[in-house]
Amino acid sequence: MRLLRDRGFRVVGLDLSWGMLRSRRVPAVVQADMRALPLGTRAVEAIWCASALLHIPRPEVPAVLAEFARILRPGGELALSVAEGDGEFWEPVSYQPSHRRWYVLHRVEPLTAQLADAGFAVTSFSRRSTHRQWLQLRARRR
Repeated sequence: MRLLRDRGFRVVGLDLSWGMLRSRRVPAVVQADMRALPLGTRAVEAIWCASALLHIPRPEVPAVLAEFARILRPGGELALSVAEGDGEFWEPVSYQPSHRRWYVLHRVEPLTAQLADAGFAVTSFSRRSTHRQWLQLRARRR
């Protein structure tokens, strides 16, 4: 968020976890669920969703993508990063092993189809590798 603000963008950070929102002491953050965003219809020009959609159960992904489409202006950009692969599972949190998080892995073709159903056109995608495989997609709201 700081990098985007430093470049002149107006930015609001959203996360379901209040702990994540407080961890960096960044202003203009709101606790929110991606399935019901507290933003008006066509209120934003871009969405950057990095490593968050992968925590949404697969049957609920279309509702989140529809919510993204609702708040984006026509022609607005979506930058989306998800873990690549197959399956859904609980995984221990590396910095808090007594806690677990839900992970949903995605493949580019089905995710592109879901984005199209929600009103997006994928303009590019790429892959990168860290401790897991990542898909990074850019899409434009039709």
